[in-house]
Amino acid sequence: EQRRKGPVGVVLVQDGILADVSPSVDVYVNGEDAVARGVETPYRRVGYEEIARFVADASSVMVW
Repeated sequence: EQRRKGPVGVVLVQDGILADVSPSVDVYVNGEDAVARGVETPYRRVGYEEIARFVADASSVMVW
């Protein structure tokens, strides 16, 4: 439903970076969390500044 209203993105942080997320949305991981856990990820790495920009630019944000 949200994709009909506009683009949907998911930012994975902390242990959430280990999740396998549907490729039907844009997926990003916190780069520092990936490095700290020593994992490779197919998702684009972003930093806190870019995550803050995503939040500020979004029409709605869900955190869980």
